[in-house]
Amino acid sequence: MGPAEGPAEGTGSGSLGQVNIEKKDNAQAVENLKAAAPLVKVDDATTGRNQYRLGFALAKPEENRRSEEAFTQALP
Repeated sequence: MGPAEGPAEGTGSGSLGQVNIEKKDNAQAVENLKAAAPLVKVDDATTGRNQYRLGFALAKPEENRRSEEAFTQALP
């Protein structure tokens, strides 16, 4: 983790991912949420929320397996 990468940056990327989901830009949401994933691992609640959002963004017919994996990782 570099000086500009940490939980706050991960939370920011996760929030951008949520905005992308609301705008129905799932491809960008997946990119932002994947970028956030390693940065928020220090906090179980934030990790769970990020993985849930990633699962939601991937919840398209062609992404079922990846969506299921993300939802499973959101569980404690």
